[in-house]
Amino acid sequence: MKKIKFISLATICMLLTSSVMSSCDFFRSGTSESSLSNNQNNSEITILNGKTARLNVGDTLQLEIEVSNADKNEVVYATKNEQVATVSSDGLITAIKEGITSIIAMIGDAQAKIDIFVNSKEYEIDSIYLSIDKKTMRTGETIPASISVDPEDYIDDAVLNVIEGQDLVSIEGNQITALKSGTAKLQAECHGYLSDIIDLSIYDFDISVSSSIIAGEHERLSIRNYSGNKSDLKWWIEDSSIISINTSAVGDIFVNGDEIGQTDFYLYNEDGLISNTLTISVIGGNPYLDIDKNQFYDDYTRATDYTDAMYRSECDLMSGWIEVPDQEPTVSSYQPSKSGKLIHNTTMNYSNNNRTYTVLDANGDKAFDIYYGAAYTSLEEVAAYIYAWGDIPINYTSNKSANPSRSVWGEYLRLNNSEFSGDTDGYPYEPELPEISGCDGNLIYYEIDIGTTGTDCDPKWKPELYNDGKEIVRGAARIVYSRYYADTGKEVKPEDRYVFYTYNHYNDFQEYLNYENGWGEMFGNITGGGVISSKVPGEYNPTPYVETIREPLN
Repeated sequence: MKKIKFISLATICMLLTSSVMSSCDFFRSGTSESSLSNNQNNSEITILNGKTARLNVGDTLQLEIEVSNADKNEVVYATKNEQVATVSSDGLITAIKEGITSIIAMIGDAQAKIDIFVNSKEYEIDSIYLSIDKKTMRTGETIPASISVDPEDYIDDAVLNVIEGQDLVSIEGNQITALKSGTAKLQAECHGYLSDIIDLSIYDFDISVSSSIIAGEHERLSIRNYSGNKSDLKWWIEDSSIISINTSAVGDIFVNGDEIGQTDFYLYNEDGLISNTLTISVIGGNPYLDIDKNQFYDDYTRATDYTDAMYRSECDLMSGWIEVPDQEPTVSSYQPSKSGKLIHNTTMNYSNNNRTYTVLDANGDKAFDIYYGAAYTSLEEVAAYIYAWGDIPINYTSNKSANPSRSVWGEYLRLNNSEFSGDTDGYPYEPELPEISGCDGNLIYYEIDIGTTGTDCDPKWKPELYNDGKEIVRGAARIVYSRYYADTGKEVKPEDRYVFYTYNHYNDFQEYLNYENGWGEMFGNITGGGVISSKVPGEYNPTPYVETIREPLN
């Protein structure tokens, strides 16, 4: 990690009169004293170009504005730093030299601002990304930030800007410390190139309760890191018809489920301390308790939300697609790439207290949701499930010989969750997976079955249906994923998570790229022209892992 420098824009003076104007550092053009003193108390002004803009030296940008209750011709423009960019009387911005400035548009006592980032044309930066471990944090907590720049030669020039809420956080090196509650907006900048803005929500103390409460019941609210008197706490509820809150004689706080629905709420006190915000779903009873399974699958649809999926799991019913997948994965017709390498998407969209994971498509738009603790069999959903939680769906068992006729999951039972050896000495036709333990790496991989319609690429494995509800014929299709660190035994972090698919019994692999139909280039023995599963020298030729670039989808 390179050292991150912090820049905070200075407070901009409001221009109201010609005397105030002379005491500020702003450059102005075409402004008269009468126009400055003519306040329009009910006027509003909006800059339509957005909150920020990036220009090269010599570029110009015409501001587009919208005013109400005022004459548009009375708008006054000013710049914080005329050495970086100037602005004309009609709102034409000219970039002068590399740096950061702000342009103000004012009319009467109303004003709007746009931040201008000017870079020299000599810098050609392909991308800049800012990431932080989480988007909510408690006051006093410290979390790291990470900036990546392509090309990496410019990483030392990258800066971290707090563009809103400068008093809410402090930054030292690459560490962000929360000072007080509110929402801070963070953005990385390098020679005028900007990352996406990250909203960081800061609260003072923690509250927690089950995400779902049955209508007519209540649950005790857990409160941590609050040293005050609980009886002094108040609450805000987005929809008070769905939940209500009451306290007991000993100060315990309870959340009551009043009406089916979903709402947000938080706690606060008169001193301004505020809790994190919780989303609560009030639900009815399980609608699947007395359902006929045959009728359920005859009229089958995927689970609609987390609560629906949990009701299904309670009754041993599927939540995902139930069509038996073909052996070959469906690969997206568009796959984002950079510098000749496919993009491995690092965006991980969780909700519902990390129980819902949103899978994106190749364009970065929502494709579908999966739910922790639900049942899945399709390649796309199982791969996404393992990538999201490093765990297996509820209809899986590690037993390799379980009988579906004796399982509540029947034909949807899936087997195997065992350590993958990755022994390239014993199995020389297998390619070496990234950082795998036993090959000078620190990642222990596991494997699970993917039940397909069979295989037509390995004569040792019959092209039969994996599970007909009476017996299981284990095929050659597997998901292999990084699960633990060899040195600590702890579960791998997202940055070290790999999920691979092989449908010819470990001869070739494709990497799951964390988006719908995102499967990487195939590598391995058959790809290299080798003979299937051969251990005869000269008959195997596994090609190496095809590296990808880990970054968020645009």
